[in-house]
Amino acid sequence: MRLENIKTDLHTHGWTGQESGFGQFALKILGERGKRNLQTIAEKGFEQKQNTLIGFVNFDDTRYQKIVNTKGELPKGHNLYDDHVQRFVGVYDKGKNLWSFVLRGQEISTNKRHVLILGNNKEIARRTIEDVLKEAKDMNALIVGDHILGLKGMGEDNIRDYKDEIDLIEYCNSNFPGQTEQAKKIGEKFCIPGLYNSDSHDLNRMFSSYMVFPELDFSNWGKLKQSIIGCAEDEGTICHAGKNRKFETPIHILSVYYNLLRQKIGVVKMPEYEIE
Repeated sequence: MRLENIKTDLHTHGWTGQESGFGQFALKILGERGKRNLQTIAEKGFEQKQNTLIGFVNFDDTRYQKIVNTKGELPKGHNLYDDHVQRFVGVYDKGKNLWSFVLRGQEISTNKRHVLILGNNKEIARRTIEDVLKEAKDMNALIVGDHILGLKGMGEDNIRDYKDEIDLIEYCNSNFPGQTEQAKKIGEKFCIPGLYNSDSHDLNRMFSSYMVFPELDFSNWGKLKQSIIGCAEDEGTICHAGKNRKFETPIHILSVYYNLLRQKIGVVKMPEYEIE
């Protein structure tokens, strides 16, 4: 399956906070928890009024697996393309004549800071960057240096050291909009094509930064991976650099460290979710 003019945001997290705790209990009471499903993500794609590809990224959790397991809840008039569901899934709205694809991803904290893996078909354990990169290569996943100059970004030195392993880097991350030009110069220096992503933790901020790829091939993961890289290299690809809310980054950082602390002291144990 080939689609043209696909609006892409390959680094989103959906919602801050995925598991338990008072905040999540409050969201459940308010009815928001029930909206954490594949349909909600797909609808955010349809709102763009064109075909979309959304990178839905795990971070010490299994949010992609969870939303995919709600695929049976799609309403009438929606078709599902789940031939390659371990890596990506597509939802088609017949009334709108639009596809909304969701790509599995994982952001991993390593000894050399964060690295973003896209199209992985299993979770990669947090450990040294060499082991993470090898495992990602073994499963033919896309390896991305995300927010390279922002908090926990790899920085120019690590990009240089691992340039032969990295497929793409984020030229633009909406949480660090002032670093786009410098990140782009680093990518061009090491001949690594770039992405424009939102890194959003709020559904309303998806596509705050985005790219419009001329054509993507969804026939299988290998073809999709190569067409993503090809479009990132294509000078004709439309790129839009945006920014998130003023305090989104510090709020997200506090949330992440709060959840990690709860895991570390045993207050919360992250459940394992397999794709059904």
